[in-house]
Amino acid sequence: MGADGQREELRKDFSAVSLFRFELAKRKSTDTMTGCFRMISATGRNVAAEAVVSGIYDICLENNVLKFSEDQVLYRDQPIQDGQSKPVAFQSEHRFYCEDGKLHYEYNGKCFDYDINTMQRVNSSDSFPPFVSIEK
Repeated sequence: MGADGQREELRKDFSAVSLFRFELAKRKSTDTMTGCFRMISATGRNVAAEAVVSGIYDICLENNVLKFSEDQVLYRDQPIQDGQSKPVAFQSEHRFYCEDGKLHYEYNGKCFDYDINTMQRVNSSDSFPPFVSIEK
């Protein structure tokens, strides 16, 4: 939806299928689960998650909702205008749950610009709406 509350044109087609590998471990020191995940393959073109690894933490099952937090390692290429890209990193929350017999997935991420000289995150003015996917 645009600033005027009206539907805008499709900005990106998320209909591609992506396969991710998750690795989890229960930490003896804290008795919590942590891990990582990365994309293995995707059907789309120019996939921004290529060669990106994310740490995951705060993994829990609460009220039949699987939740975890993600922190991208280093940065990824974020497509911008005129076919250009810029380095960014995301911190996000993921939720998986069943409703009406269908699997739902929610992604809510905060974008950071990435300074490749200092290898540090910088607050970004970019914001993205939550992403919701529902099994067909």
